[in-house]
Amino acid sequence: MEAITNLREKAKEIVNKYNKFAELNITNRPVYSNQISEIGNPCDRYLFYNRTNWQSKKRPESILGLIFREGRLHERDIKATLLQIGYETKKAEIELVDNEGLNITGHIDSMIEIDGKEYPIEFKSLSQNTWNETDTITDMLEHKYYYVRKYPIQLIFYVYLSGADAGFFLLKNKVTGEWKTIVMELAEYKGLVDITKERIKKINQSVINDEPPSVYEGFDEWICVSCPYNHICEKGLIYEKEIKESINLSNDDIVRLAKILLENKDSYEQYKKTDELLSKIIKGNGEGSYIINDLVQFRVTRRVKESYEVKGGEYLVINKKWLKS
Repeated sequence: MEAITNLREKAKEIVNKYNKFAELNITNRPVYSNQISEIGNPCDRYLFYNRTNWQSKKRPESILGLIFREGRLHERDIKATLLQIGYETKKAEIELVDNEGLNITGHIDSMIEIDGKEYPIEFKSLSQNTWNETDTITDMLEHKYYYVRKYPIQLIFYVYLSGADAGFFLLKNKVTGEWKTIVMELAEYKGLVDITKERIKKINQSVINDEPPSVYEGFDEWICVSCPYNHICEKGLIYEKEIKESINLSNDDIVRLAKILLENKDSYEQYKKTDELLSKIIKGNGEGSYIINDLVQFRVTRRVKESYEVKGGEYLVINKKWLKS
């Protein structure tokens, strides 16, 4: 019995050491420029703080270190496999040069030669659900997760600054190991580059003036909640107030659907079907914050479609946060 008790303690110790190892990969480093990997973040104030208050950035939880580590391991595996099947990636971690005075910095994962031309290639490992939802650049630009919406901006700037006319994503399903690619042409998305460049100019001016830009109002995908600067930004403190003021939906059918959703988190087809039905019902109540039986909180916001991608207009976006696991 004593040996088993000791084994349990030693087994826990392995996990604790692993978590501490992951934390070693998380550091706050000085940021003096607009990082290509971050300029797709929808909050201007986040980008401002990233350059002016990086010392105040909250240290992320150890889980983030594990996520970053997994991403690097998947990337390493993809590159090794590409080589095995006859494709060599080149100029890994190439530094990009900004010749327009926008103070942009970044580096490309790799370049790959196809038919005598080199193209930026960006590796992303995705969860099963995100994999199933992502087949086109439009899927990324309109994705419910803001960090997925960042990906096309990141790649198109790699394409633009490298002098290439296109690039592509190589996406890996973290569960099944499947791959797929999505090509992004500069000619088709030059408008996205131009819009982002104008935004960067505004960020630069805010930094020069030492005046934080206006706060992102959409609360899209819980940006304020997860933001590492929400402790120095008044908008981040509003979340707690919003939770208290959320409308509690207790209709039996809605509660039943929420419970089905909770029970089928790992079943993609059932989850997707139930999520679509429940989201449609919640959207019918209009913009606002809704809590269902203390199980889950939905936030319905209005988003404006940019004209560079599709015909302009507004549409409702719904995001959810589980209050119980």
